[in-house]
Amino acid sequence: MTVMAPGSLPGRQTGFLIKRGISEPCAKRLLQLAAEPVTGEQLGTPAAIRARRFSIERMVDDLYMLYHAYSGTDQSLEQGCENSIST
Repeated sequence: MTVMAPGSLPGRQTGFLIKRGISEPCAKRLLQLAAEPVTGEQLGTPAAIRARRFSIERMVDDLYMLYHAYSGTDQSLEQGCENSIST
């Protein structure tokens, strides 16, 4: 279950918003997910896909492309960071 700031979670597509420090709503949602495994799968699958957006590989690739976009060099991502680091 994800506990995040309001607005950072797409409305009930990837989890439930629960206020920090209040255990009753969290317990209620955990019991719901235990009783409804399909609901957990319906939330978990898109959550896993969304989480990939925040992988270290994605962030490095984005930073690499941004650096080259602003530096005026024409380095494609296909060349990869490994090639530019080793040169």
